[in-house]
Amino acid sequence: MKKSTSLKWLVGAILAVWLVSVAQIMAQEEAAQPQPNPAKADNGVSEVGAVDEKKDRSLLDLLSAGGTIMYPLVLCSILGVTFALLRGFEYRQSVLFPGSFFERLKQKINGSDGSPAKGIEYCDDLIQSDRYLAYSARMCRAGLKKVEEGPVEVEKAVENAGMMEVDRLRRGLRGMQVIIAVAPLLGLVGTVYGMIGAFQSMESAGVSVDKVEMLSKGIYEALVTTATGLTIAIPLLVIHHVLKNKVDALAEGFNGLALQFMEICPSGGGEAKKVGPEVEIAKEDSEQEEPVIA
Repeated sequence: MKKSTSLKWLVGAILAVWLVSVAQIMAQEEAAQPQPNPAKADNGVSEVGAVDEKKDRSLLDLLSAGGTIMYPLVLCSILGVTFALLRGFEYRQSVLFPGSFFERLKQKINGSDGSPAKGIEYCDDLIQSDRYLAYSARMCRAGLKKVEEGPVEVEKAVENAGMMEVDRLRRGLRGMQVIIAVAPLLGLVGTVYGMIGAFQSMESAGVSVDKVEMLSKGIYEALVTTATGLTIAIPLLVIHHVLKNKVDALAEGFNGLALQFMEICPSGGGEAKKVGPEVEIAKEDSEQEEPVIA
């Protein structure tokens, strides 16, 4: 529980820094644009209604400029960063395959009072209490349940369970895939709605209003959502590919764990040990009978 709480605080801190930095960059880019000077009358006094100098926009100002579509985009950003940090912490060899797990499982199975049943019980406890060790525990439990059927069935069970656990790790990235696909589309929808609103405002404006300035302002505010959607999707796409490669590397970790498990797993009776020699004897007999048949 302490590790989980610390991780949540870390996620929140990194997320806050990331959002503030993005908002600050966008505000600085806007402030760097040339500012219009106040209109001057013939007597040198500023005219009433002249354009005021622009001020740096805060994060709240940017959210307001993008409209209501910015709120689901911010939600996508929060979820995407959370998924990336959680999966990045989880998809590590030291987290999923710690040496302490295998040593304790070996003691439960081959200890002085060990047995496959105690190994299964140990795996069940880990599945219920530790979500990180649950991947390895499910694979080893599948092999222990087939101990009485011989090493061949144990190997098949471990192999199938390992493939299922790798698929389970890949399914953990689906949330990021959805966010990567949805965020740019939400930004595009916000831009389309903003453009529609800008043209409607220009159409209903009076003759004395500068329609070019009104249209340019509406287009600027509409493009904020597209920029936000792409800003969310592009980094998450890179992170998704990195995590996908880590899952492929973890598949090798499951193979190594399966080999270690087969070394400590009980054979499950004496019948399985006789399979190898019987096959070799049958081959020798067939070779001796071939000349007689000829």
